Amino acid sequence: MIWLTVLFAIVLNALASVMLKLASQPPFQLPSLAQPMTFLTNWPLFVGLVSYGLAFVMYTVAVSRLPLGVVYPVLTSGAIALVVLIASFWFKEPMHPSSMLGVVLVLAGVVLITRQ
Repeated sequence: MIWLTVLFAIVLNALASVMLKLASQPPFQLPSLAQPMTFLTNWPLFVGLVSYGLAFVMYTVAVSRLPLGVVYPVLTSGAIALVVLIASFWFKEPMHPSSMLGVVLVLAGVVLITRQ
């Protein structure tokens, strides 16, 4: 059950990053001191902030029950891999072979770190 919490934290963290990227692109406008009310019309920004908050809660629950040296690498590498894939498919950002290799190496490193 606790690993399901870690998985939700990974998904929420990645969702937050994707939503912040979406919130910074037209037709959306980031809030500024001159136009603070744009926060109310930029729903991806709101979803991103809420997702980060929920991911933080899930992460806190996970580190209360699992070793920090295991949870943190799993969470960060999982979010990195998920964001790279989403960025490639949704935002059409290039995924170079070196990027793919990097993701594989990071995930392999996490597998080695978490093996006990």
